[in-house]
Amino acid sequence: MLESLGYQLHNLYCAFEDFFKIVARYFESQVKDISRYPKELLRRISLPVEGVRPRLISEESYRELDDLRAFRHFFRHAYSYALRYEKVKIPMDSARRLQGFYKRDIAQFLDNAKTAISGPSPRPSSSPNGRGVWRILMAVSMLRQINHEDSPYP
Repeated sequence: MLESLGYQLHNLYCAFEDFFKIVARYFESQVKDISRYPKELLRRISLPVEGVRPRLISEESYRELDDLRAFRHFFRHAYSYALRYEKVKIPMDSARRLQGFYKRDIAQFLDNAKTAISGPSPRPSSSPNGRGVWRILMAVSMLRQINHEDSPYP
């Protein structure tokens, strides 16, 4: 049972990281050191880039996501290690707290991004950043559609 929960926590962070990669791909947030990519990507996405994009996640979300990121690293590399409740409790608690933060963070990011791209055309296509923001808005829209209140996932 703990292995299943560990796998779900691992996948939860992977989903967040995939979303962060979408945002980073279309904005300035390039990570230079590939060996530290997951940690650096998370740090960068928590910071605003003046004139380019607002921050995507709050400091509270950053702390909870960093716990999940660390657990994912442990989980991926613990081939012969039997999970104990103590190892799963911290990321499980982080995932629960994160549920209240990430929706607010994404809504705030979307509001700021919409403000940044609002203008004569409702669908910007003339600049690379405009296309990237549009794709991000579409990705977040899909996230909102699959994030039902009755979902067992945070």
